[in-house]
Amino acid sequence: MAAEYKTRLLVVDDDANIISMVTEALAGEPYDAVCLLDPAEALRHLRNNPVDLVLTDLVMGQHTGVQILETAVQLDPHVIVILMTAHPTVQTAISVLKSGAYDFLVKPFKLDHLKATIRRGLAHQKVVRENLSLKSQVQFLSATGPLSSERDI
Repeated sequence: MAAEYKTRLLVVDDDANIISMVTEALAGEPYDAVCLLDPAEALRHLRNNPVDLVLTDLVMGQHTGVQILETAVQLDPHVIVILMTAHPTVQTAISVLKSGAYDFLVKPFKLDHLKATIRRGLAHQKVVRENLSLKSQVQFLSATGPLSSERDI
């Protein structure tokens, strides 16, 4: 029997309280979550491990959530990235959404809202991946269709 696939999450925040809160909130969910306090370590993790969703703080000392976002999207254009910040501006929200972020959460946020955003992002990702798979199958069948009809002759 094949092992059950667990959605891989990466949570990055330099605030241990946020990491603890998110870890606790996701404990009962069917996710394989890696929670890191160090953004540099998170960047290394992204380069060495595939992830389905990234939840990252926007401002973390010398590193930013935008760096995490850009790296994640470069490695997998279909990754879901959700940014969090305690200091939101409309300009920042627009900028990160244009850069490929799926959503933008303002701290403090309700855990139910966080979970719903994650579920919604993963559902969106599933639809996109299924669509790409179907397109690939249609292209393959279109390319092989004329070959199979020639054999029938």
